Amino acid sequence: RNNLGGCGTQTDGLVFGGETAPGTIVGDTEEYNGSTWSEQNNLNTTRNKLAGCGTQTAGLAFGGEVPPAPGKTADSEEYDGSSWTEGNNLNTVRDQMGGAGIQTAGLAFGGQLPPNAMSNATEEYDGTSWTSGNNMGTGRRLMGGGGIQTSAFGAGGYVDGSGNQTATEEYDGTNWTAGGALISARHGMGAAGTSNTAALVFGGHLGSFSALTEGYDGTTWS
Repeated sequence: RNNLGGCGTQTDGLVFGGETAPGTIVGDTEEYNGSTWSEQNNLNTTRNKLAGCGTQTAGLAFGGEVPPAPGKTADSEEYDGSSWTEGNNLNTVRDQMGGAGIQTAGLAFGGQLPPNAMSNATEEYDGTSWTSGNNMGTGRRLMGGGGIQTSAFGAGGYVDGSGNQTATEEYDGTNWTAGGALISARHGMGAAGTSNTAALVFGGHLGSFSALTEGYDGTTWS
């Protein structure tokens, strides 16, 4: 499948949702233990192009595209290591956004609004409700994102009419500021990191599919 959400660590990972074939959107959830994937209970709302954050036993899924495409949702769900339960919705309906943080201190940013406008909106989750934060400098979708609510990053992505982006923005819990530019402009990449000074992006699309990996130290991508 593609366009799925994920969170956790290399030895305690979680993936959910996605698309198995054109037009076939799923709610499947799988856990990874560092060696093997195992099936778990599905999302309540089947969707793809969603974002996620948190851990394998305290995950958060939010936003995305629901069938029939191109419907978008603001739905949020919390995972307890076994099952998904409904949480309060995002304030802004969107998909293809970035995510960071944990289940009780989550962050959603960027993405695509219905029907297809770029979003620069930021929202913070406290374990119960989403509240609006200060906007990103550049609205975009399909960026790489990670870190924690008070030290997050959003890198690359796609802007309709402008194409692939190299821009990185760093979030300090209040404001976004410009960071170092990616070496390779691209969108749809995977991302990970513990903060906006220890980040990683990999894969994606830069005119053709890419296997490139870049690491970030808070100043420069290498």
